[in-house]
Amino acid sequence: MKKLLLVSIIVIFYCCSKEDSTSKMENLVVYSYYTTAIGEYPYDNLYPASDGPITSADFYFFNAKDIVVPIQKDIITIDNLTDYSDYKSEVVGLLETQGKLKLSNGSVVNSIQIDIRNLDNGTYKRGYASTVVDAHNDDEWNDVLTKNAISLSIGEYLVVVIHGGHPYYCSEGYSYKTITITKDMPTSDRYITIVFPWDMHYKGYFDWIDNDGFYN
Repeated sequence: MKKLLLVSIIVIFYCCSKEDSTSKMENLVVYSYYTTAIGEYPYDNLYPASDGPITSADFYFFNAKDIVVPIQKDIITIDNLTDYSDYKSEVVGLLETQGKLKLSNGSVVNSIQIDIRNLDNGTYKRGYASTVVDAHNDDEWNDVLTKNAISLSIGEYLVVVIHGGHPYYCSEGYSYKTITITKDMPTSDRYITIVFPWDMHYKGYFDWIDNDGFYN
């Protein structure tokens, strides 16, 4: 009887563990676009309202519990910096070189390693997800280089995105928002989209711009 009970417990534990491990992972897909900004930050108007060009970007993910104070906001306009063309955001630089995020109190936190689905349906771990544009057709994703299908465990995260495209239009631009991964996420919540303002007079942090129906 004791042996039967022990075997039953082991079977139950195995089944629960297997179910738990598979239910903890949810697939997300990341997309990035850019558009023309009309006016000054925080951009009351964006143009065009549809068919915005695709652009490249890097998406970093952080455990929300690690963000104990706000992120440092580097806000630089052409009017308040004489060497504007050479300006480099401290936040962007730290993300690009070390995968770390600088907070407003000067402390830094590490991005998490995420599972990224490869073209052969295998997975590998990396500190960020990327979207890459086809150099020969800037309206298409580069399917060979872009690995924008990712998996995260259930929980709350801060996603920080930096632009990776044209150096003059969205250079040094970054934004962030909090996302919550649940066991039964609706399909509509599994797409993370961001629009970068196409602005030659502004660099650094900007409020997150969702596609909000701008783009298909």
